[in-house]
Amino acid sequence: MRRSPAYYDYHWVISPEVDERYGEGFSEKVQQALLKLDPENSEQKEILDLFGATNFISTTNENYAEIEAVGHDIGKIQ
Repeated sequence: MRRSPAYYDYHWVISPEVDERYGEGFSEKVQQALLKLDPENSEQKEILDLFGATNFISTTNENYAEIEAVGHDIGKIQ
């Protein structure tokens, strides 16, 4: 059985406008809250389960370069 290499998926993004609306640093607070969710804590596990996740990890745009290249190669991205 062949498996694809590991890749980043199901990314979540937040608009920079939330800092304007809710105060400077709000987007960082949201990111830290998601990254700190602990599956050993039953209430936090419930949140993770709603996302179908065991945890969240930080990522950058560069981590999607290979996926983008494949999208271009197969004509899904112009």
